[in-house]
Amino acid sequence: MAKKSSSRQGSHLQGQFRQAHIKLLAYLTGLWLLLLPTAPAFLYPATAAPHNKASLLSQHSTSLLTGRKPRLTRSATATVIEEKTSGGSVLLLGRLIGNVAFWCLVYTLFFKGTSIITAVVEKSPSLEFACFLALSCLPVWLVRSGWARWAVDVPLETIASAMRRGGMQHVVRSCIEPVHMLTSGLLLFFAVNFLAQSAPANFAVELPPHFVTLDPNGDGILTAGELQTVVATFSTRLLHALSYFELGRFGFSALQKPEGYEAKGEALLDRYWNGIEMRTAVHVAAFLLMNGGLVLLTANGILRSLGLHPRSILAFGSVGGLAFGLASQNLVSNFMSGLLLIVNKPFKVGDTIETNGVSGKVIKQGWIFVHIASGDDVVILPNSAAVNTKTIQLGILKGKAASDA
Repeated sequence: MAKKSSSRQGSHLQGQFRQAHIKLLAYLTGLWLLLLPTAPAFLYPATAAPHNKASLLSQHSTSLLTGRKPRLTRSATATVIEEKTSGGSVLLLGRLIGNVAFWCLVYTLFFKGTSIITAVVEKSPSLEFACFLALSCLPVWLVRSGWARWAVDVPLETIASAMRRGGMQHVVRSCIEPVHMLTSGLLLFFAVNFLAQSAPANFAVELPPHFVTLDPNGDGILTAGELQTVVATFSTRLLHALSYFELGRFGFSALQKPEGYEAKGEALLDRYWNGIEMRTAVHVAAFLLMNGGLVLLTANGILRSLGLHPRSILAFGSVGGLAFGLASQNLVSNFMSGLLLIVNKPFKVGDTIETNGVSGKVIKQGWIFVHIASGDDVVILPNSAAVNTKTIQLGILKGKAASDA
């Protein structure tokens, strides 16, 4: 009787285990089937309907994470503009719903589905390895196939197109590429951690002497649990560093005026860009403070994310910094002199001046050099030379008298 009851209990457990496998297979198959219909048409240009040249924008930018050029795709800007102008609001709404569904499915798979998979396959090491290996390939496929870019570009471009002011459109569009890179980094973070989770419980490898520092307990043997800890620690640091880098990149891009844009409004960004073009003292100082602050905050965040303290870096580089400071003394002097010339404005582009034995018309005024057209030649003069010696504005009083008359 005891043998019969135990055999019945064993067959009952095997039946439950088989049902769990079927549920798991149905779960993964359903996710894949739900993902496929939401693919945008512009990811597959070979099968898409032909469009005119004005509605197609070629994108050949190389991804920093994937290292390859994406296929020729329709840009999100062209897609949104065409749909808004041709009355395709229903199609645009469908794309946004597809975006929301895509991210809900990704969240369900990576945060909810993993707990289900872990509970099902914990008694079958081979099945556990296969499932987590498949999960590690899925994020890489999402990045390489263009799904991640589509899921970021379309909603952000839709928000940017809905903005009335050009400055705010520029700010929203400036975050598209950083958000895409962060999304790709997060997906690859899941991929490497899923791959580490696929290591069997009896996994153990003896590390070479120069890699012993990777072993948490220092015994030179890396087990499955230690491998998962090491991968999680280093991937988290890299993800944090990437976050700081992309935030800084977004800040620099948002502060830079877009090419061909004319700042005519009274919005804050328009006034800032106009002030930079006019070289007013307040806006130049704001430009230097904001960009310098972004550099410091970004560098500090990246160093701390990687476990490096800025003080130790500065102490280590004090000797090299001293040598670099001595070598770049002239460069710093010219930069500070250029700042003085921009703020005090002793002369401007278009003025005729005489300085350091050179007379001519100022055609360009930069942070390091002043370009003076003298006859058939262009004299490039360091800013420090223009500040430290006498400079004469030729004909300035005659021009003022003529204008007063």
